[in-house]
Amino acid sequence: MSKLHPSTLQLIADAGYGDDPAILVLAEKIVESEQRVGIIDASDQRLRIKVDDLKFPSRIANILKGRYVYWEGEHVQEYPKIDTVGQLVVMTEYDLRGRRNCGEKSVNEIKEKLRDLGLHLGTTVMDESFDYEPSRNSASPPGNQ
Repeated sequence: MSKLHPSTLQLIADAGYGDDPAILVLAEKIVESEQRVGIIDASDQRLRIKVDDLKFPSRIANILKGRYVYWEGEHVQEYPKIDTVGQLVVMTEYDLRGRRNCGEKSVNEIKEKLRDLGLHLGTTVMDESFDYEPSRNSASPPGNQ
């Protein structure tokens, strides 16, 4: 029995690949990796845990501080600071990898800490009054902090 939604199965069948088991396995893996992992109520106290309390290595702590600014001509890109677990869990692996110095090892360490709390990246927080968007902080180029 496939884990895929019936509409996804229909799209695969319409494309002429409905009988190919390799395509179905690949589609399942893609859907699993891309979909939101879970939904959590905003009142869950785990979302209010400070990221600093998770005792990440300094490499990851610096990634989450959001102090990196890229100077590309006149274009400056600032990454928002992540203060709480709630701000972290709504991010995807793709979001994290877009931050400077955040590679596979860093993402895996972040995922492990969240797993210890029973949480995952890509979680949907259900409550519009909860501030789960990372805050913008004033950043300066690396070395001028």
